Amino acid sequence: MPKLGPGTRKKIGNAAFAAATVIDTHLVRDALGVFEATHTRYLAAQATVETHERELAAAEKALREAERAMDSALDTLVLALTMDGEPRKNPLRRFKVPSPAVLQRAAVTNKAKMIRRVAEAVQDSKRSTDNSRRAALAADTAASAIEQLVAAKAPIQITLATARVVRDVIGRQWDADLARLRLDARIAAVEGAPHLFAMLFHSVQRKSRKRVRPDKPQKP
Repeated sequence: MPKLGPGTRKKIGNAAFAAATVIDTHLVRDALGVFEATHTRYLAAQATVETHERELAAAEKALREAERAMDSALDTLVLALTMDGEPRKNPLRRFKVPSPAVLQRAAVTNKAKMIRRVAEAVQDSKRSTDNSRRAALAADTAASAIEQLVAAKAPIQITLATARVVRDVIGRQWDADLARLRLDARIAAVEGAPHLFAMLFHSVQRKSRKRVRPDKPQKP
C-alpha cells in the first residue's frame, strides 16, 4: 500500500467505522477495536499538527508584515540621512553597512541587526538632526519587533516538528492496524461473511480508469 496522507487516513477510517455501525462485524471485532483506538489517536495527533501549523502561519504572516514596516522605516531613515548630507549613492556608507538596495534584499534577521546598528549610530552621532534621530528611533523599534517575532517563531517550529514526528509514529501504527483489519476481513470471507471486506472498504477503493485510445485513422 502506498504511503497515505492524513486526509486519506481519515477518510478510510471514518468510512470503515460508519459501515461497521450497520453491518455485523463480530468476526473482526478485535482488529476493528484496535484500529479504532489507533485511528482516534491519529486524528487527535493530526489535529495537534494542524493547530501548530496555524500558529506558524500566523507567526510568518506577522513577520512578513513587520518586515514591510521595517523596510518602510528604513526608507524614511535613508531619506532623513540624505537630507542630513550623507551621499545619495549610499547614505549608509559611513555606518559600514551595505547600501539601502542591498540591505533591503538581506535576510530578515541580518537586515534587522544592521538597521539597529545604523539606528544606534545615528542616535549617538552629533551630526544627526532631530529628524534623522526620530527616523532612527522608528527604524530601531521596527527592527526590534522583527527580532522578537523571529525569537517567538522558533519554538513554534520546534513544537510543530515534534507534533509531526508524533503523528507519523502513530501513522505507522495506523498502517499496521489497518493491514491487520483488512486481513481479518478477508479471512472472514471464508468464515461466512463474504461481503464484509467490501462493506468496510468499498467507499475508499480506488476505481481503475481505463485509458480510452483514440481511433486510428483509416488508410485511404
